[in-house]
Amino acid sequence: MTRISQHQFGTPCWIDLMTSDPDAARRFYGELFGWTFEVGGPESFFYTTCLKDGQKVAGLSGRPPGMDAPLRWGMYFCVEDADATTRAVEREGGKALFPVMDVFDQGRMGSYVDPTGATFGVWQPKSHRGSELVGEAGAMCWWEVNTPDAARASKFYGSVFGLEPRRLEDPKIEYYTLNHAEGAAAGVMQLSGERQGVAPDWTIYIGSADADADAAKAESLGGKVAVPPFDTPYGRIAFLVDPQGVAIAIVRPSGG
Repeated sequence: MTRISQHQFGTPCWIDLMTSDPDAARRFYGELFGWTFEVGGPESFFYTTCLKDGQKVAGLSGRPPGMDAPLRWGMYFCVEDADATTRAVEREGGKALFPVMDVFDQGRMGSYVDPTGATFGVWQPKSHRGSELVGEAGAMCWWEVNTPDAARASKFYGSVFGLEPRRLEDPKIEYYTLNHAEGAAAGVMQLSGERQGVAPDWTIYIGSADADADAAKAESLGGKVAVPPFDTPYGRIAFLVDPQGVAIAIVRPSGG
């Protein structure tokens, strides 16, 4: 297992789901990914921590009453100082959705929109340091933002988080990786062709030991397969939609 005790600043460290039906979501993802759950109390709006083999891998919550937020998987970059990150976001043309807030003794959280319209979060860790398992089946493996202006988005995330954008040498797509000293931290995909006009957003990839079997299982659990499994140089990928209508991707990385 790839266990993480401390995420590198400027890299993705946490994912969570806002859903219309937390009980149904727990059933679906529990069966699909082998997750177990710790459900918080009313003070946290019953926020659920999702566990894989006893390790924290994701969060899950219902949409609070009166909140007009989209149902979606969200992702968070690990930062050393969320207030300083807010200033960097605004300097580079992004927008804060609300002031940075303390989450009990767990950490500090901010939520933003990048200059191309995609929403993301940041997490300044205290006692909660983010996902404890990465790059394994049932844990987050990759993150990419789908945007109408990949060059602009790459510059933005690179400047805010100290990452180096590099465009793939593939004339058929416009795709950038955002890199730190140890490798690629996330990706940036240009929305083009039939996907032009799709709302900008981050896609979360969960590791899979068998993408075909997991896609079939998702359907049997009431989800949908938006894009059937297909091979890429980086692994076998499928795009799914859970029973509440939220999109997520699965990937069996090359080499297993």
